[in-house]
Amino acid sequence: MKDRLAEIIGDGRAALEALPKAEQQALVDEMGSIARARRAAWGRLPEAERMRLVRASGAVPVSTGDAAPEAPARGAVRVVTMQGMCPTGETGFELQPIGYRGRQTMRRADAVDVMAHQAAQKKTKVALTPAQVEMGRHYAALFERCEASDMRGSSMQMTGGRSAGGRGGDVNEARLEERRRLVALQRRIGDGVAMPIRRVRPSKRGADARPRRAISDRQLVDGVFVEGLTVSGLLKKHNWGLGGATVQAATAALAAALDRLSGPTPRPRMEAAFYGTRASWPVEEEEA
Repeated sequence: MKDRLAEIIGDGRAALEALPKAEQQALVDEMGSIARARRAAWGRLPEAERMRLVRASGAVPVSTGDAAPEAPARGAVRVVTMQGMCPTGETGFELQPIGYRGRQTMRRADAVDVMAHQAAQKKTKVALTPAQVEMGRHYAALFERCEASDMRGSSMQMTGGRSAGGRGGDVNEARLEERRRLVALQRRIGDGVAMPIRRVRPSKRGADARPRRAISDRQLVDGVFVEGLTVSGLLKKHNWGLGGATVQAATAALAAALDRLSGPTPRPRMEAAFYGTRASWPVEEEEA
């Protein structure tokens, strides 16, 4: 909850705006800058006002209905419309919303959703294709299932193969198969250092005196899709500067790792199509 509270406080802009105008100006004059005033504004708010801001961060969108409770710890959410093919008339079908009672669906926003929102505010787009994003989310779901199961460190020799008295062996085999798939995907990513990041000149990495740590391709994928960090948050975690060149290089390295994660794309085969009468050899002579 501590990390979530830090997200709610953010840069303190909302807390400073919640203060009366006179107190805002007095706090800015006292701190010497607006940035320092925003950081100090949360501590100047009354307890009731702080609770109001916390509860407002967990508000439920009206379009999703009133069944979901207010939950500040839920984090950022995204509203989507579930659609399906519905019959129209005797033979027709049409894509229509299929939400319960016409409602939309609310789901937690992941790091890609947050980056897309930040890019939309800057009137740009995230440099990741939909296929790359879906592959990353598939990897994250498989990673979470394997981590949540009790088969970590197990093998077929330890489980004894298929059970004759029940179907417990089938469950173990399914979990082991997921573990094999996860290991295969992680081998596709590789453990090499992200080369585009290494090519960024030290003068553009940031002026911070803290030592920077190398970021591997595996850390890029796990950080964004498993830990829920944005690319900027991952760079900050490893003591890298947030310059435009560094963020672009990290995003390019992430996109390349997701392409390897998807596996090789088969080349389209050349095919020949024949229309009408096809000639054959030898030609049969017609009898006179």
